Amino acid sequence: MAKKNKIKIIGITNNPDSPIALNSDYHLRTGVRQTVLQNQYYFSRVAAFTIIEALFLLLIKRDEKRIEKIKQHEKIVSSQKI
Repeated sequence: MAKKNKIKIIGITNNPDSPIALNSDYHLRTGVRQTVLQNQYYFSRVAAFTIIEALFLLLIKRDEKRIEKIKQHEKIVSSQKI
């Protein structure tokens, strides 16, 4: 769907040959693996979330209005916490 709408796709994986990486316009490769069950390795979500957070911060830094909107949203959400 994204490709049909000419939206750029960013894939975040630790495997450049994965279907996600191969079908992405940009592939951001992580280098972390975790041993979870015996000898099986699983992609680390911590590394992926770190990349997502960095991209988010870079995008909002480009426009001060975005930062204000996020602050307003955070204020609304925090006032609703139980």
